[in-house]
Amino acid sequence: MGSSWDRTGGRFVARLRNPSQWRANTAPVPVGNPRVSEQDQTTPNASKPGSLAAARVSKTQDWLEGVRESAERGDPTAELKLGAAYAAGQDNVQNYTEAVKWLTRSADQGNATAAAALGALYWAGRGVTPGYVDAYMWSSIAQARGDEASRYRTTILQSRMSPVELAEARRRAATWLRTHGKQIALKRDATTRR
Repeated sequence: MGSSWDRTGGRFVARLRNPSQWRANTAPVPVGNPRVSEQDQTTPNASKPGSLAAARVSKTQDWLEGVRESAERGDPTAELKLGAAYAAGQDNVQNYTEAVKWLTRSADQGNATAAAALGALYWAGRGVTPGYVDAYMWSSIAQARGDEASRYRTTILQSRMSPVELAEARRRAATWLRTHGKQIALKRDATTRR
């Protein structure tokens, strides 16, 4: 099982080998836990202190807070995780605008997965005004950074764009790659010299 952005535009999904696994893998509480009452095993209720659901919510909040602290310090991986958490509605807080903010910060530091996610969000118009130019730009950046799935998105977007839109998107992507590529290379050089 892995996770990725879907190809149709902006949803964070878990990929399972067999769709029937989804229910089995998302059971709210494990059955047969001797330390938890029978009701807590069948009906998750995060408001019950001591329940498994409450423990899970607390653990998720702790994880999210730790990721947020790392993201605020500029860690591109943490920025990606925080953006993905906002996009997926982790901890019952779905906020595409925040997702775009954190994913942009991560992509600006060279994270191809974040750039691919931004391409999907711009295509679907989640947290941003939908636009093929921006969707193509971010998808093209992700593809240039090695994200193979973005090739599909750029092909579809290209077929839907006018020649003027395509030229603008390609110009923006090339400019971004020139300016950010130099900055990313300088950061990597500075890190390796330490």
